[in-house]
Amino acid sequence: SIMMEYRPKCRDFMKTLGAEERCLRCDQITSQILIEHVNNAYENADGLQKEQINNSNILSNKLLQEVALIFQGLQQL
Repeated sequence: SIMMEYRPKCRDFMKTLGAEERCLRCDQITSQILIEHVNNAYENADGLQKEQINNSNILSNKLLQEVALIFQGLQQL
């Protein structure tokens, strides 16, 4: 994915996914920069997809671990 950053939260989101380098500031983007990023994403689609799936799985597992800890804490009440 490629993000056009209109607020700092956009960069934070992409950083969470390990894709901060694909976050483009709206006030600095040009058509040429966007074309380069789209071409790069297209040429590396398989690798980028695997990377995003892996990063999403890591985040999902962390979230599930935290939910399990919350339930354990609630059961002790």
